[in-house]
Amino acid sequence: MKKGAAVTNAVYYHVLVFEIHSTMPVEGTCYIISSRYGIDFAKLRLSVDAACIIILLALTFAFGLTLKIREGTIAGMLVLGPLMGWCMKWEKKVLEHIDL
Repeated sequence: MKKGAAVTNAVYYHVLVFEIHSTMPVEGTCYIISSRYGIDFAKLRLSVDAACIIILLALTFAFGLTLKIREGTIAGMLVLGPLMGWCMKWEKKVLEHIDL
């Protein structure tokens, strides 16, 4: 194997390992809070996303910056939290069914 190919393979391997074994801080934090305090994960995630967008809008207008929020940001906020909550409930049912 050539030296360049080995370096490229090592870089891709470490990127993939990082992506597979790491979680995003928002999801991890929301999961811990929802499991510890019995709050619905989907509602908590939606609330956190909405709060972040409101803070971003306030900072944007306060400092006269260009607006970086577009339709994808709002759509992601409305879809991602509920979809993750549904998937987590489905996954929990499957894991309980197979006794894991």
